[in-house]
Amino acid sequence: MLSQRNPATGECEASRTGAPDPAWPACSGACSQLDEAACLSAQSCHGAYVLPRTDLTVYWGCWEMPASGSTTGSCGSLDANACSTRSDCVSQFETGSNFRFLSCAPKP
Repeated sequence: MLSQRNPATGECEASRTGAPDPAWPACSGACSQLDEAACLSAQSCHGAYVLPRTDLTVYWGCWEMPASGSTTGSCGSLDANACSTRSDCVSQFETGSNFRFLSCAPKP
């Protein structure tokens, strides 16, 4: 079954239709194998971070980018879906019982 990453939660979910959603990236691929430095230097990958506390940022992983293509705008103004299309931005998530998209930020 096809599994894609939900940009709002960072979790991999099975396709509800059996067909890929072009707005969601694949859960696995070349990017998912990269460490933080390699991910941030790759033009075709998107970095993700968890903010467990306001004074700490933890690298979560490197994600594929969706087939839908890139969006424009400053990183800070983007929602979860738009942020996931940009290699020059990173997604930031807060933790709790589930991960939740918090903000989009420029690459560190």
